[in-house]
Order: sequence, then structure tokens, then C-alpha cells
Amino acid sequence: MKTLITLTLALVSGFAQASDWVEIAKTKDKVTVYKLKADSGKVVNGYASVIITETTKGKISVQKVSISISDCLDGFGTASTWDGTHYFNNNFAFDAGNVGSRIAEFTCLWAQAQARVDADKDSKE
Repeated sequence: MKTLITLTLALVSGFAQASDWVEIAKTKDKVTVYKLKADSGKVVNGYASVIITETTKGKISVQKVSISISDCLDGFGTASTWDGTHYFNNNFAFDAGNVGSRIAEFTCLWAQAQARVDADKDSKE
């Protein structure tokens, strides 16, 4: 979890380059790897979203993951994934130990960290 928080803060604070793809999860057999585009996070209309890639045996799929802020605050709920053709809904629970939950944790922590950065910017203006 410490690595996840550090990575999230690095992305939000601009430490990571906008063009960076950062590994955030992989399957236990390490066949499938998930990476996040550093500057892809957004919070719009009560939903946190990020762009990820899923790479399996050299095949890369680009996906958008969206989670309601309400589910983020609850620590469990549904992550919606759009790959350009299909919508997938996956249940998640923080610390569940599976890839979907890890991606959801990262997405929600990103939204929380971004909200703090935005609040800091607003207070300085």
C-alpha cells in the first residue's frame, strides 16, 4: 500500500512525466501486466477515471476505468471499464488481493490525491 500511495502522489504532483506509463498491477502468473498513463486521471461528474493498458503475450489493449467517488469512499463497489468496443463492470474491494481491486485502489487514491492538489491550488489563488 505504501508503494501505491507514493506512486499516486508522484503522478499527481507532476514528478512522473506525463508520457510515462507506470506499472500498477499484474496477474500472479505475471502473464498480464497493467500500466497507467501518468497524466490520464480525471474526476468528472462524481467519477474518477484513468487510462490503462492491459498487455498479455504481446497484445496491448487500451482501456478507460471509471469508478464513482461514492464507491471510492466506501472502499468497495463497481469499476466500469471501456475498451472502445465493450463495457465491463467489475466488483472490487480494497485490499482484496486481485488485479481489479488493485486498479480500483489506484484510481481512487489518485482521485483523492488530485482533490488535495486542487484544494491547495485553490487556497493559493
